[in-house]
Amino acid sequence: MKLEVKPGTILLMYHIDNAAIQAKLRARGIDPDHIKALHVKLQTGELDHSSFVIDASRLRPPQPNEFPHYQQLHHAELQQQGITALRQDQLLVFWLNGGAATRYFDHSKITAAEQQRYHSVLQTVADDMVSSPKGITPVVNGLSYLELKIRNLLHHTAQYHLSHHPHVIIMNSFITDAATRKHVQQLLRKYPTLEPDRFHFVVQQPLIPRFQKVMDLKNIDLFIDQTGELSWAPCGHGDFIYLLQHYLRETHIPQVQYMFFANIDNLGATLDPVLLGAHIQTGRGRTVELATKTLGDQGGAPCYVDGQLIIVEQMKFPSDFDQDQIPFFNTNTFWFTLNDLLAFEEDLPLVLAEKTLPEGEVIQLEHFACDVNLPSHYVIVPRERRFWPVKRFVDALIYQDQTIAGKKQHDFQALLRTDYGL
Repeated sequence: MKLEVKPGTILLMYHIDNAAIQAKLRARGIDPDHIKALHVKLQTGELDHSSFVIDASRLRPPQPNEFPHYQQLHHAELQQQGITALRQDQLLVFWLNGGAATRYFDHSKITAAEQQRYHSVLQTVADDMVSSPKGITPVVNGLSYLELKIRNLLHHTAQYHLSHHPHVIIMNSFITDAATRKHVQQLLRKYPTLEPDRFHFVVQQPLIPRFQKVMDLKNIDLFIDQTGELSWAPCGHGDFIYLLQHYLRETHIPQVQYMFFANIDNLGATLDPVLLGAHIQTGRGRTVELATKTLGDQGGAPCYVDGQLIIVEQMKFPSDFDQDQIPFFNTNTFWFTLNDLLAFEEDLPLVLAEKTLPEGEVIQLEHFACDVNLPSHYVIVPRERRFWPVKRFVDALIYQDQTIAGKKQHDFQALLRTDYGL
């Protein structure tokens, strides 16, 4: 069909139609037609903030007593089962380490009271620290997130008399990879009992460029930065499934059957043979650590969708669904059975995330790890032991503030002693 264009009509030329842009995409191994299809979906509204929202009629909240509490588990039996699996080298540890530290040090996210209380410390944050990957920035006693996780790894290796510490896969992004590898090399020298051949890396490559944030989606276009280049972002932590599958098909790691998956910035997500044993005993593909909500908590939560219990990310709940009906949320800490992960073949849905860059406001398309929906076992874990996220640098200052005689500060110090040897 021939397109009729009236005289005087101004035809918009989008960046994706530019031959030079298409050549840059092809040079990265990216099909321009794929990006163009995403562009069209954004323009037409097929892919927008409402496209992944689930209709309330399909949702049913779980019952409060539906999930076991950690304290109710048969600890002695499960702990022994978990220790046996560790001694047989069956556990692979996966640290999600993709984040850059830009928003971590964002002063706009610090309250006036926090600014005043921690002014002297915040003033000492150097420029190079702000521009470093989050995982390698000092967080406790001058130790980085990665160093703390390594201390926990070595702590359990000694505690359970393991012949070797577990294999570790660190997931970086193209933004954080080089600096993180350099930092890990420094830690390998600092801790001589670490085994370098047991550290593995997977890297999120730039696959989908960012789009402009606009009021009218019909006018959306690829975002071009001040240098005239495409702007790239990692496509969310859900990419772990594709990177892991590719890596394990290319690289044989003997004995491993299970995987512990955790955010590098959740200092409560440490090795626990009880939870490993509980996962093994269920025989399911995934065990999900849930925490009980407190005032102001947000995040994905377990919910029945069309009769199937899955993790539903917060933005997928419709506005007319009362999320307070579900008193638990997903901590993004999982225990997986590797065979089930390797057999997972679904395409994860893309969701829209809005970000503010120095150059302007953008939309980027991301995958979520919680959408790797396998037959699952859910456990409600104690927050004071298993959930200590540090999303802002100032959060770590609050947790460690000795001038606050609160339960939170006491619990955090207990965690540092028992899990990190500090």
